[in-house]
Amino acid sequence: MGSDSEKEYWVVCPVCFKANPAGTKYCKYCWGAALGSRPKIPAAEVVEVQRKYLQRVRRRKLYLQS
Repeated sequence: MGSDSEKEYWVVCPVCFKANPAGTKYCKYCWGAALGSRPKIPAAEVVEVQRKYLQRVRRRKLYLQS
C-alpha cells in the first residue's frame, strides 16, 4: 500500500453495498442508485465501512422479522 491507495477514494452503494470508484454516477454492479450524494471514503477504510453497512442491514432485517 503505497501513496496511490491513500489518494484513491471510493463510494459505497446504498442498495448493494459494493464499493465504486469516486466520481461514478451510478453503481456499476446494480445500477440501483445514484452515487453523487454519497460520501467519499478513503481506500484504506472501504472494507470496514462495507462491514458496518452490512451489519446494520442484518440487524434491521432481524428486527423487522420479529
